[in-house]
Amino acid sequence: MATQVNVFDGLRAACCEGDGYPFAHADCICGSEERILRGYIRGDASLPPMTSIQRDWCLDEIGSVEGHDRKDYEAFDDSNLARSVLNAWRDFCRDKGLL
Repeated sequence: MATQVNVFDGLRAACCEGDGYPFAHADCICGSEERILRGYIRGDASLPPMTSIQRDWCLDEIGSVEGHDRKDYEAFDDSNLARSVLNAWRDFCRDKGLL
């Protein structure tokens, strides 16, 4: 079995619950990828521009959801690309009746 690699390994972003939560707060409901994506959406100045590997991962996540074509998102800036990943995840959950 392949080991899952976090493409955002080494990056840190505040918890989605707001500034009152530390970086690794035990009560944060977001996984590490989601926390970083939310940081990009917020325009967190401590995050560097996404690498081509990170952008490709985002495009793969988007493209893996029915009705989303990764090529439609290739020109998006980091913030909108991150937002599109979360939107695709939400659509997947809705399609599966999880929301």
